[in-house]
Amino acid sequence: PPQSYCNEEVVFIGTFCICWGHCISDHLKHLWFYFDERFQHLKKLKFVYTPFSLTATQPKNFWDLLKSIGFPIENIQIVDKPTRFARIYVPDACFFCNMLLKNCKHYTKEYLNLLNRLPNLKPQKNLNIEKVYFSRTKFLNQTKYFGFRDYNEIEVENIFKNQGFNIFYPEKLDFLTELAILQNCKVFAATDGSIGHNVLFCKNAKQILLLRKSRKVTGYQLTFNSIVLKNNP
Repeated sequence: PPQSYCNEEVVFIGTFCICWGHCISDHLKHLWFYFDERFQHLKKLKFVYTPFSLTATQPKNFWDLLKSIGFPIENIQIVDKPTRFARIYVPDACFFCNMLLKNCKHYTKEYLNLLNRLPNLKPQKNLNIEKVYFSRTKFLNQTKYFGFRDYNEIEVENIFKNQGFNIFYPEKLDFLTELAILQNCKVFAATDGSIGHNVLFCKNAKQILLLRKSRKVTGYQLTFNSIVLKNNP
């Protein structure tokens, strides 16, 4: 397709997809510059991103996450066709995961600084969050998109329910409600993958249970686990 030209300076903040796990890793890794005093001159520019899919809609929880850390979503613009700009700034990444490298788990203090900007919340009164299981059994729309489910999800959910866990379906919650639950639960359980990446928000959990779904190691989960262990020794 022919190129468009825009006579503006912009900051490229990456490629966004609809997967929640990448929303809290890859989608945040270029945003640290906005809160760094050395790069305040870039705050007045537009922030552009490219979509992984032109037909998929970015989840609302991701935009709520950005608002929660104080990043101006009104200044973000999608680039959905080849475009030349007068100048493009590309901030270094502050989160890395490369399974081909020996040290696949790497993040910088700038990434932790982004997470520390999240508000400290309290859950709704009379909500039992002592033991929490995040389930994928209601995750229907995205399942159609990807075309598969995990085996025995309902049976696994019932096992945790019988052990006194309160069952939550993340896609049924707004981000701030989800964040409040995760920040204050004492035991968090989920299957491996994007839903398990929510351990990143478990500030006060005494125990975390992640169920492996296959022999494949999720490099991103290892990275998140190391962050949680560092912040909650």
